[in-house]
Order: sequence, then structure tokens, then C-alpha cells
Amino acid sequence: MEEAETRIATTEDRVQGAEDVITELVKQQIRLQQKLSDLEGRSRWENVRIYGVPEGSEGTSASSFIPFVEQLLRENLGLSATKDLLIERAHRALAPRPPEGFPEDETKIYDSVEEAASDLADKGLPVTRVTRPDSLLLRLQQYTWAPAQSRRKTGFKEKLQAFRRDPPVNTSA
Repeated sequence: MEEAETRIATTEDRVQGAEDVITELVKQQIRLQQKLSDLEGRSRWENVRIYGVPEGSEGTSASSFIPFVEQLLRENLGLSATKDLLIERAHRALAPRPPEGFPEDETKIYDSVEEAASDLADKGLPVTRVTRPDSLLLRLQQYTWAPAQSRRKTGFKEKLQAFRRDPPVNTSA
């Protein structure tokens, strides 16, 4: 009987030790996840997405892309030529170019840039509007996994997809 009690006590001690280790690992995992979220969020703070710049307007050379983006931002945001924009990298969307004459997916046509930006803002997408004759510059806030997960739970993605499918209401007719 004493041998069984000794084994049980030893097993309980081992289980308690394992539970303590698991508790510490869970705490460490939570700390690391918060740190990762913070670092990812900080890396996204300064990102800017530019929509509607016509294909090829930046030129053919990859080295001319950053100067093109700097000029685009200076013209549209009224920045002085002496201010250094500190652009680390710039690139087109990572999708392949569509074939010539290929129709765009889910295109929604608005009468004005203001109407489009207003519609996006009404749907909960924070945008900064800047107009240019041939394009629309939007600064959309990018989210890390935690706020994105929260938005998924509230059905934000479905609302955005419904917004993209619904035709715009033309009140001028």
C-alpha cells in the first residue's frame, strides 16, 4: 500500500510540475503574441497604398519607381521638394498584369472620387482622399491579426463584399 501511495504522490508531483510549466509557457506565449502584434502593427503604420495609377505611368525601369512615387505624393499632397520622404521600398501590386483588354473584376463606377471615398468611409473603411486627374490616392489603415480577427467576428468582411456587389445608387436621375 505504501508503494502505491508513493507512486501516486510522485505522479501528483510530476503532474503539478507539468501544470506549472504549461502555465508559464501559456503566459510566455501570450507575451510573445502581444509583442508580435505590436511589432507587426508598428511595421504597418507608415504604409501607403495608392489605387488607380495607370499601368506603365511609372516608366519601364524598376529604379525609376521610387522617384515616380515620390513625385506622385509631392504633387498630390503638396509636400515641399526639400522634404525627404524616406521611402524604403515601393512596388506595384503583387498580382500579375491582366491581359490587354481584360475586364476588371467587381468594378464599381462612381460619378466622382469624393463619392467613392465617401461611400467607403460610410462603410467603415478609414480613407484619406487625394484627387489627381488620372488616379485616386487612398490611405487605408492596415490591421494586424488581432483587430482583423475582431473585424472577422463582427462580419466586416461580409459587409465589405456586399458593398462591392451592390451597384451604386444614382440619385442625380
